[in-house]
Amino acid sequence: MYNPGILALIEPFKEESNMKQLALKLGWDGKSCCGNNKIWILWNRDVDVQVEEITDQLVTVKAKLFGSSSENNISIVYASCSRRLRQNLWDDIKTLAEGMPEGSLCEVAFYGNMFTWWNGRNGEQGVWKRLDICLVKNSWEAGFKTHVQYLSKSTFDHSPLLISIDCQVVVGKKPFTFLNVWADHEQFLGIVKKAWEGEVVGNAMYTFMTKLKRVKAELKKWNWEVFRNIFERVKEFERKVRELEGEVQNNPTEGNLMSYKKMQVEYQKYLVREERFWQQKSHKKWVVEGERNTKYFQGMVRERRRKQYIHKIKNEVGTGKKIRRG
Repeated sequence: MYNPGILALIEPFKEESNMKQLALKLGWDGKSCCGNNKIWILWNRDVDVQVEEITDQLVTVKAKLFGSSSENNISIVYASCSRRLRQNLWDDIKTLAEGMPEGSLCEVAFYGNMFTWWNGRNGEQGVWKRLDICLVKNSWEAGFKTHVQYLSKSTFDHSPLLISIDCQVVVGKKPFTFLNVWADHEQFLGIVKKAWEGEVVGNAMYTFMTKLKRVKAELKKWNWEVFRNIFERVKEFERKVRELEGEVQNNPTEGNLMSYKKMQVEYQKYLVREERFWQQKSHKKWVVEGERNTKYFQGMVRERRRKQYIHKIKNEVGTGKKIRRG
């Protein structure tokens, strides 16, 4: 029914020798496995896996997925019921998260019953919880599209998680998008006026559509000449400001100080443009004056894209069918 590249089992409560036997039964190499009596990880021959760390509650491997040239860390977590023992787990997770900015993890989209655990009791004594989730770094979404299918519990007390990972595929040309930051530039109205006033022969609708296309073409050309890549320009001006700052420190002449201040002004302009770009993309209307909210807006854009992405559609009998792109 399923052909996973990597299989993780939680609470097998078996000796490690049984893990190798299971790998062989699956037709995989008996050496393609790792873990302890709480967490097993097995993988087939098509996945390149290196073991990074094994503790009682955490197993981390580094894997190259589906022909990708980059290596990705995968951590399987089994949290102990003991608060005291869980402290060791949090210490391990903090070590893994070193260098990661706060809020850089997000949950992937999921399908199926939202409750993944049941205590097996009925009535008022029955307890349903959502204990099993899949988290990824925000940067993961740039390369892969991921979703989780919660399968039937069957004889388990937890729902098995089927995690599907697809390479990010860009199909077709990107549509034209009007950037609000253009309207703040002193050349903007002149570019639009010049493109719109050009003579067009034809009926009113043809004239209108032709002028729109002409304005679009001119704005795209002007955007490349003036704005280019906003993010690269921000880095470029940041580097220039840093260099001029060094020159002012070493030789504080009036000329160096003036050049430094002029470059600071240009740098601030592009910082505002970058922030307004992400604000527009995130569809957020407010911004706190005096604060840079770029990371926040980027996170909102990723969240919108994640929610809008369609992984499956249902056919006439209600069965989910995976969408193939590209």
